[in-house]
Amino acid sequence: MRPDELRFDLSGIGLRVSGLTAEQADALHAEWSGFRVETLREAFLDLAVEVGGEPVRGETPFAGTFEGSFDASRALYRIPEGEVRVDAQGAATLRLAPAAPNVQLYALINLASAAVGWRLPARDGAALHAAGLVHRGRAFLLVGPSGSGKSTWAGLGKAAGARLLSEDTVFVDGAGAGAQALSMPFRHDRENPPTPGRWPLGGILFPSWGSAARIEPASPLRARASLTANFLFVAKDLDSDPRPSRVIDRLLSQVPCRTLVFARDASFLELLESLLPGRP
Repeated sequence: MRPDELRFDLSGIGLRVSGLTAEQADALHAEWSGFRVETLREAFLDLAVEVGGEPVRGETPFAGTFEGSFDASRALYRIPEGEVRVDAQGAATLRLAPAAPNVQLYALINLASAAVGWRLPARDGAALHAAGLVHRGRAFLLVGPSGSGKSTWAGLGKAAGARLLSEDTVFVDGAGAGAQALSMPFRHDRENPPTPGRWPLGGILFPSWGSAARIEPASPLRARASLTANFLFVAKDLDSDPRPSRVIDRLLSQVPCRTLVFARDASFLELLESLLPGRP
């Protein structure tokens, strides 16, 4: 292994990062220590890091959205702190702007998450704008835009004993017999540093507020539209990238999709058990 190289097992997704300075490697190792491995059978993403471009002023990372271009064969994502280019074979170059160490670490993690998310459709997977909880050995996702209640739902479930995957972004792997939600070091539960793990998807939920918790049918039209709108890091145009439509078709055929009505309590957890295999 090269001295500037780190290898990570992101719950079955192999990531190799090279070109790091000693300071960058120490920071990333500390942040992702639970995912560090010495060897990888295969690197799903091979990320070469370099530093260049205009310096970033200040100590606070930018909190805006990604810019760039992407289709089925390649992607480019930019934020003020840097950019990443990735191709369909998983070769990626990530350029970090000269900046304070915490700003560079933020940029590295966020750009790497975009590159992984763009590559996941190659495994019939996706990065979804969703909150994720693990309950009774299954993962449940609440899919929706900002302000739809994801963080509230995730916090209620965590307080009641469910495992929190993320309040904002959940990575799904479709390789194998069925879709699985992954434990990832991107936007994770900061109070409980994550380690690798994967759980079968027990349900994909679309949020609605009400006075009492209940599960209602979700029309195929709503389910498809919501999954499409909240499918991150890919082009939504079939002419540019047919992969998201294929992934969504598979999710709709494999995973129960429901509307979840919930109030500000965790009573919805018991209702989720009705979606588990073998339950009436």
